[in-house]
Amino acid sequence: MRYDIAFFLCCCRSFLSSRQSEEETFYDLLGVDKHATQDELKRAYKRQSLQMHPDKLAQRGQTVTAEDRDRFTRMRNAYEVLSDPRRRET
Repeated sequence: MRYDIAFFLCCCRSFLSSRQSEEETFYDLLGVDKHATQDELKRAYKRQSLQMHPDKLAQRGQTVTAEDRDRFTRMRNAYEVLSDPRRRET
């Protein structure tokens, strides 16, 4: 079997990262509890996306930075993972 390094890093990133306690978890990004229901996740994602979306920030007159875009992308990824029951377990 052949294992791609990207696959390995994707699956094992949390174990390899020494800054795990410093980084925000998926639950922190969405502002929900670990036992949140699918409806709670959906509401939290919508609320956070309205606050963090780069277009919304620009409409409010804020300068959109690469960090803002990166944070929104991480939050969107968190929702995608947590909304899938199989991926949420891992």
